[in-house]
Amino acid sequence: MIAEIKKVFFHELGHYIANRINHINFCMSPVQEIILTKHENASKVKYEGQTSFKIPKGESIITSLKHPPQKIAELVYGCYFQSLYLNVPLTLCLDWRNDKANGLKDYEGIMDVLSTCEVPTNKNKEFYNYILKKYFSRLKLHKQEFETLFKLSPSNYLIKKNDIVFQVDLKKLENATEDFIKFHTPTYLNFISEISLILGFNNQKE
Repeated sequence: MIAEIKKVFFHELGHYIANRINHINFCMSPVQEIILTKHENASKVKYEGQTSFKIPKGESIITSLKHPPQKIAELVYGCYFQSLYLNVPLTLCLDWRNDKANGLKDYEGIMDVLSTCEVPTNKNKEFYNYILKKYFSRLKLHKQEFETLFKLSPSNYLIKKNDIVFQVDLKKLENATEDFIKFHTPTYLNFISEISLILGFNNQKE
């Protein structure tokens, strides 16, 4: 159970880290809450994570996408963190062909962004090669930079709401990740720039 909850916790942490950098650098809406829900059957206990974001006043969940590259980064960073933590191939998490992959909804979300923004299909190969192989390979080469985060104990950040629902203490998480976010920001912003270049988006800091 501990291994399972850590896997999901660090997956959601990846989404959170990406969003914090986006919020600081691009004024994107911050995370509203992170929930971990326990699913138990006769053979095993599994956890499902859900990171939700604040909706600005006057907007809704269907408001046109304002920052496509940054949203893609938020979606993919969950699987980056999970895969780095477990030391496994990224495709075990981020694979649209595997309906049991933790990142299935994230992958579908990325495809939705590309579709909504009408990205030409001839850009797909370079884009997916970059986010699935090239950039992740770079993160793996510098995995030691993540070790401090991977030493975090989820139990120190989870608030039990009931027998199956746990809420992450966002204030404590913000304090615990502040140094990493400062250190990782240049790498992340370069990631955003590369996505923008590949997909033909204008990337301007707001």
